[in-house]
Amino acid sequence: GGPPGGFGGITFSKDGKSVLAIWLNKVEVLSSLTGKRLLSLEGHTASISAVVLHPINVSQVFTASFDGTLRMWDISDGAPVKLWNLKQPLLHLAISSDGKLAYATLLKSPDLSNPRGVSYVHRIELESGKQQRWLKAKRRADIALSADGHHLLAVARKDLFVLRGSSEPGAPPPTPAKLSHAR
Repeated sequence: GGPPGGFGGITFSKDGKSVLAIWLNKVEVLSSLTGKRLLSLEGHTASISAVVLHPINVSQVFTASFDGTLRMWDISDGAPVKLWNLKQPLLHLAISSDGKLAYATLLKSPDLSNPRGVSYVHRIELESGKQQRWLKAKRRADIALSADGHHLLAVARKDLFVLRGSSEPGAPPPTPAKLSHAR
């Protein structure tokens, strides 16, 4: 994820020929060989918090932003492909291995200076745009998705939530297992 003040994250394209670097409210796509800027992914109105490669389509990436939107882009030409308006600032993002589901941490408040803010983890069906709240955490939650897509981990300060859910559209949210650290 990225801080609201500037550079926030970097990843290589699947073929390794490009580097995608978050800079404020855009992603710069650079040649990994020369460092030359190839194009910019522009359209968010607030800082981008995450850039994630599409797991199947090598020319597509997803971005999440504090403007409340999740976007899919074509990195071969910089064109926006699709937009989902989740209406709350997005902090973290994970995409299922089949590219059909997104999991995002949404912040209750856009006040990024408050690390104790409530967050929600949502599952978004990318085809329909339908979203479900899977978890409410008293703190900001970092998320990670297992390679098989069956387990979602959310860490909020000293609490670890493990969610095992179905990848079927419309499946009910799972009951999280909560593990807490004593300190």
